[in-house]
Amino acid sequence: MVALINIYDLDTGSSGRVTCTISDNVQFKFVSEVKNYYMLVTDGLLDRELQPEYNITITATDAGSPSLSSVKVLTIMVNDINDNPPTFTQSEYNANILENQPIGTFVMKVKAEDTDDGSNARILYQISKDSNSEASSFLTINSETGQLFTSRRFDYEQSVHFQIKVIARDGGDPPRSTTCTINVFIKDQNDNTPVVLYPVQTTGFIAEDMVPVEAPRGYLVTKVVAVDADSGHNAWLSYRIIKATRPNLFTVGLHTGEIRTARAFMEDDEPKQTVVVLVTDNGSESLSATATVSLLFTDESQGNDNLTLYLIIALSTVSSLFIILISAVFYFKLCRRGYVYRSTTASLPVFPTTYCPPSFTDFSRCGTLLKDDRYDSFLTTGSWRGDFRFGSSTDTDTLKKRSAAYQKNTLRRTSTDRASLKVRAGAPHPLISVFLKSSNINIGLSVEKRNLIT
Repeated sequence: MVALINIYDLDTGSSGRVTCTISDNVQFKFVSEVKNYYMLVTDGLLDRELQPEYNITITATDAGSPSLSSVKVLTIMVNDINDNPPTFTQSEYNANILENQPIGTFVMKVKAEDTDDGSNARILYQISKDSNSEASSFLTINSETGQLFTSRRFDYEQSVHFQIKVIARDGGDPPRSTTCTINVFIKDQNDNTPVVLYPVQTTGFIAEDMVPVEAPRGYLVTKVVAVDADSGHNAWLSYRIIKATRPNLFTVGLHTGEIRTARAFMEDDEPKQTVVVLVTDNGSESLSATATVSLLFTDESQGNDNLTLYLIIALSTVSSLFIILISAVFYFKLCRRGYVYRSTTASLPVFPTTYCPPSFTDFSRCGTLLKDDRYDSFLTTGSWRGDFRFGSSTDTDTLKKRSAAYQKNTLRRTSTDRASLKVRAGAPHPLISVFLKSSNINIGLSVEKRNLIT
């Protein structure tokens, strides 16, 4: 119910009966439950943003003849509720800012509108900190006006673009909000000087480029390579020679940096030339760097002769070493094939075989040593051991027979027989006799068999 209307007529009877009507095409109607009282109620949804005010004409008419009527205009104001969120004029904004600008530089202004009224239409702005917290700290915003300002210096070489979100929130209860996206593009400023990559510019040393003395005009000598960290026009580089030992001897490409000969080398030209190249960028306030190029004219024919000589010497050295290696391998193989015996006491003197008897005979009744076997003896001074080696006449079958006879005789032999072993030689040698007579001497016999299988 919007309003309660009371209508009366002083007449009586049918002349006192009154009917009440309102104008058409309004969102209201009359409802009467008590005589002469009418309730004005809504007949649909009201939207203040569409029609904040209604002027309703109420007409009261009696039933008399002729009928009389009365008209009254009722003005109804629609109150606002916070049913509309703020709306940005653009859902996405693009802003450009030059790098190296001071903190507090104005970037742009965002604007949002709210169709509500009063406090419901009061809008406050803030930067969203939902996703990229680092980027959200790059700018600050005036909460009432929506103006954005820088909060740091930007460097185009480090960051070219970043994105933030701005929230507009009204003062309703509960408040409503909306979000817009702001793309900030950093513009390049000519703040980097060109950097020479080649030739390498080091203090006290500059690499030399070799140029043949037979080089014709237009010969490509070398190339100055430089880069600029800026972009666009600020990174366009140009080259020109500002100083040279012979100014008319070389030229440089304006945009390529290629150094070429402007004429042929002459005898009165210095063999060592120095060229200073100025590298300049294309910024509004151009920056530059210099490159010093050291050139040395050389005779390639002499260099080729020296190279050939070095190659011949290297090849001869390698061949000689290879021949020596092959010779050493064959020598060691031949020496190893002729090797027969090496005493374990190599540092001690060895008695030659002339001091020993030519052969030995076994009187132990074992049958292991026979007269037809030949043995060479080697005696050393200090070890008191004799080393023997078999002659070539001994074969495998003979050894097998002797071994069987030895085992058979061993079974028959008593313990007393084992102590009566005597060895004699064809002609006793004085040195051997001394060895045999000494009771404290232990003669060790190590027999090395050689050439068992011929």
